[in-house]
Amino acid sequence: MQVDTLGDVPMTFSVEFYGTERTGRYDLRDNFTAFRRTLWRFVETVRSGDPALDPDETLDVVRTLIAGRIADREDRRVSLDEVT
Repeated sequence: MQVDTLGDVPMTFSVEFYGTERTGRYDLRDNFTAFRRTLWRFVETVRSGDPALDPDETLDVVRTLIAGRIADREDRRVSLDEVT
């Protein structure tokens, strides 16, 4: 994630995706609506008790990030099995 504090600029948020086949950049120009949708999704998740994202997939993502930090710090390959 990169946060730029450029002052008064028209575009305030963009997301970039990088894959093996292609990349994509998406500009978000209506932050209020995006925030409102996110807040609504959170409230619905709390009400229903059904998580919007699969908890196991979320844990895999977190383990991947942790493994990446360890690999960078220790300059070695890190298996996800090592991260508990």
